[in-house]
Amino acid sequence: MGEIRDAVEVLIEDHCYMEVLLEQFDLEDDPAELRRLFMRIAGELAAHEAAEQDVVSARAAVARPGRQVVGPNVPRRLRRPLTEQRA
Repeated sequence: MGEIRDAVEVLIEDHCYMEVLLEQFDLEDDPAELRRLFMRIAGELAAHEAAEQDVVSARAAVARPGRQVVGPNVPRRLRRPLTEQRA
């Protein structure tokens, strides 16, 4: 369960980092920099969402062994246990 706890800590750090990026975006006036920040935010959100779904699914799998814990629209790579994701 320590691996999941570490992943949760990373996700919390991601939330703080996203706040920083969004604050920078709010303060920026340069269109080129706004585009760059937007693309970075979009990429970070996509990676964060995948990781967050991974952690939630892993926790649910531990809590409810043998039962389907993700919906059919979740990509297959996110259906594997967290330990297999890192291999």
